[in-house]
Amino acid sequence: MLYFATEDWRSAIEMINRWSSLTSAPTSQVYELLAEAHYQLKEYRKAIPPIRKTIELKRAKGQPVDERSYLLLRSAYRALREYDQVAAVREELIRHFPGDKYWIQLAGTYGEAGEGREQLSPILFKAETTCAGPENPCVGGSILPGTTNFECTHQFRPCVLA
Repeated sequence: MLYFATEDWRSAIEMINRWSSLTSAPTSQVYELLAEAHYQLKEYRKAIPPIRKTIELKRAKGQPVDERSYLLLRSAYRALREYDQVAAVREELIRHFPGDKYWIQLAGTYGEAGEGREQLSPILFKAETTCAGPENPCVGGSILPGTTNFECTHQFRPCVLA
């Protein structure tokens, strides 16, 4: 789309809205472009519904949600300082894209939200592999705030940190 190439975000939004009104079912890509344009205009609150719709549509069709969609959503919430939502999105990133960087970022988000006790939970989980091992191979998951319980994403049963 030419408006995106020239970074004319306002015109891009207008064109997307016009095009969307002519179709009965806009695709996830259309919503993602709309979210991106709002984000570029620093209209973070307006970027959230279309990126959530992108994720919803992809899940409904059984398509994988790309990392970029989650990162855009996380960035919008972070710009709005909605750290509980940032943490929730980072937990989704951990579920779908396991790796140390999202665990560390999740710990930082807990710190930004003033949740000092929970701040170390993700790091302790990664450092102590109390739940890992041949009998209980947890390699990633989501920690339930205020507890040491977490939901494993790469095993058949949940486990509890010691």
